[in-house]
Amino acid sequence: MITFKIIKFFGVLLIAVLFNQNVYAAQNKQGLIDRGPALITAIDNLQTLKISSPILGTTSVFIAAIRPPEANDKNTAAFTFAARQFLEKSLINKTVDIYTGPVSKDRYGRLIAQIFLKNQDWVQALILQNGLARVETNAGSVNMVSRLYEFEKFARAKGRGIWSDPAYQLISAQEKSMAVNLFQIIQGQVQGAAKINGTVYLNFTENWRDDFTIEINRPALKIFKQQKIDVLKWAGKTLRVRGWVVNKNGPMINVSHPLQIEMIK
Repeated sequence: MITFKIIKFFGVLLIAVLFNQNVYAAQNKQGLIDRGPALITAIDNLQTLKISSPILGTTSVFIAAIRPPEANDKNTAAFTFAARQFLEKSLINKTVDIYTGPVSKDRYGRLIAQIFLKNQDWVQALILQNGLARVETNAGSVNMVSRLYEFEKFARAKGRGIWSDPAYQLISAQEKSMAVNLFQIIQGQVQGAAKINGTVYLNFTENWRDDFTIEINRPALKIFKQQKIDVLKWAGKTLRVRGWVVNKNGPMINVSHPLQIEMIK
């Protein structure tokens, strides 16, 4: 059983390992493919594990759908320490169950895995409820990954881990000095939606030339259409979007798939 430990590192209080509260017992793994059990032998980094025997020809396992603390934050050392301690105490020399989606490997040959302890607790959920990462999905993520937002929300509400640091808080889409070239989570009300040359732009103020914008290009729109989502009807809706912010007529996030966006109201 996982136990909890409060640590103080560089003046930051962190929950390094949280007691297993059974907030998620993974009964429904819809969309996932069972790749069998694996013994975890090493932590390569905060998202890569080593297993004792190859699965699909590799011993490297990528912990999918989470984003560890960013290197540019002043408290990164403390958060990284807590995240590594969690992984070591809960996974090293433990046998876990490995699942992948239809896309089983990344470009580095690692298994893109959802990982479950033998008691069926979801490792990604435990990491997130400790505040040791943010949710980060991609176009290959299965829909069950959307449940991870619940655990991120739980940690954020409690101010756990990274959520105790202002650098990780939700950013208003109205923010005038939004940082770019960073992974951010941004929330606001859509003021207008337009389709130009096959790309949809969701704007969050009336001045589209320098406001925050969500860009959804043709390939992504096909995915939205397959899921019967009409993004052009989102004017007036409050959205929470996550991704890499670039400077393109003001700060912009390119959305490649629906799981990047949470509908708030």
